[in-house]
Amino acid sequence: MGYHYIDYTRSSSYVNLHYAGNNFRILVKRLPLRTDNSSKKTQGEREELSGESTEPKHPNSKKRLKRGKGDEFHKETTEKPLVKSEFPQKEGFQWYFHATLADHREAIMGGIDPTKGRPRTDFCRRGAFYVSPSLEETKDTAEWKIGSMTEKRRMVAAFHIKKSDLDEQIPNKEFPLVKKNVQENQEEWEMLVLAMRKYDLNAESRSVYRKYKDHKWIFGPRMADFTERPLRGFGSQLAVIDLNVADIFTEGLRAIIIYENVEKARWETLPDDHE
Repeated sequence: MGYHYIDYTRSSSYVNLHYAGNNFRILVKRLPLRTDNSSKKTQGEREELSGESTEPKHPNSKKRLKRGKGDEFHKETTEKPLVKSEFPQKEGFQWYFHATLADHREAIMGGIDPTKGRPRTDFCRRGAFYVSPSLEETKDTAEWKIGSMTEKRRMVAAFHIKKSDLDEQIPNKEFPLVKKNVQENQEEWEMLVLAMRKYDLNAESRSVYRKYKDHKWIFGPRMADFTERPLRGFGSQLAVIDLNVADIFTEGLRAIIIYENVEKARWETLPDDHE
């Protein structure tokens, strides 16, 4: 039994084949492009429907973050209580605090990166870095959310931020906080939290998501319980979403406080003449 070979050339819409001593001329039909609905969906729409990102976490995720302040901190630490009086108010500035594990000290000092945050949180469907202007709430978070889950040491990072620097980062959104159990703009806040946290979005949720997805930062109440309807807000939080805002917080880092007991906390601070 002999071996055969196939030799072909293509001209326009035909293919010429030579096989086992025979010549063939075959018409090649071009298949139409897909026109089903799934092929028409944009990356953002697929992300909204599935709850999973099909694009980079942030439009400027390739932007280089400003260098952190690890080398500028005092080598020697001081031991003193973690109390509000240690953070004096200055006109035009606001203190913000972030609770985490002490193991994250180097990451915080190296520069704030919201893309490392977990997805689908109150104010962001992608990664975000959350801070609060309330030291007491931050300590409660460290005690309840962190202390109850692990025996590792806790940490509070303190940031001193110029208000005008944040205001210049637009678009942004500030929801009124809950006062005396009254929450203004509660319906809009609730729709935002649902749009950012839900896996599958309906038409209304997608509309809310599109409205807020490009915001640089969002401030407002924290969500108490996702299973409740209507949702209930409490406390305060600021979601750092954009990398330019993250750079502002990287520059504004003033203290790292590591502790097992808030009465005997170990402080690492910037030199007094830094500002």
